[in-house]
Amino acid sequence: MEREVREPFGLGGWSWGSLRLHEVPVDPAADLVGQAGDGLRVFRRHFARFRPLVTATALGTAAGVHTLVTGALAAKTRVGLLPRVRDNALVVLGRTHAEITAALLGTLTTSRLAAESHPHADFAARVGKACGVDTAVRAVADLAPLIGAAGFQRAHPIAKARADLTGLLYADGIHDSLYRSGGATLLTETGRAEVVPIRPGTTATDRHQAA
Repeated sequence: MEREVREPFGLGGWSWGSLRLHEVPVDPAADLVGQAGDGLRVFRRHFARFRPLVTATALGTAAGVHTLVTGALAAKTRVGLLPRVRDNALVVLGRTHAEITAALLGTLTTSRLAAESHPHADFAARVGKACGVDTAVRAVADLAPLIGAAGFQRAHPIAKARADLTGLLYADGIHDSLYRSGGATLLTETGRAEVVPIRPGTTATDRHQAA
């Protein structure tokens, strides 16, 4: 077995690489996950669960930056370093908070769909990951200038967040590909099926039948 490690840009605690098997016997009856010919289904089931975790990580990073920037601005106004927070900064704070919250709610819904093996889970995970990470990247890019040059220093937490989020644009699927596959799904009969919202007290079987 040959293992090649590739260090990701900016992503702490993240491992990438390749594993090459040379003349290693594989018994399909014992060594494969799922049944023969079941690979695509296993792949989709795995990523329907994994992609919401990636998305939540990105949105949590953006939420942390939002808290940091909001706290810094509030502290500066409290001690008089800033006479007032400009209207354009207030707009950014309000808009990014709403966008991060909305994307996170969508991510939580996708996780619940995946946990119940809902037929829409794979689609929701693909477009949700692309949209959620895009939301997080855009939010941090808009928030960083609000605290000035400090947000762009190499050792600053916001600079680290920007590097991490840049990596997540490519980890687990390039976003153009995820959006494109989502669009293709929407053109199929399955994709045009009505998405049934999750409501308390409704069983998974009822939702699947309604969908």
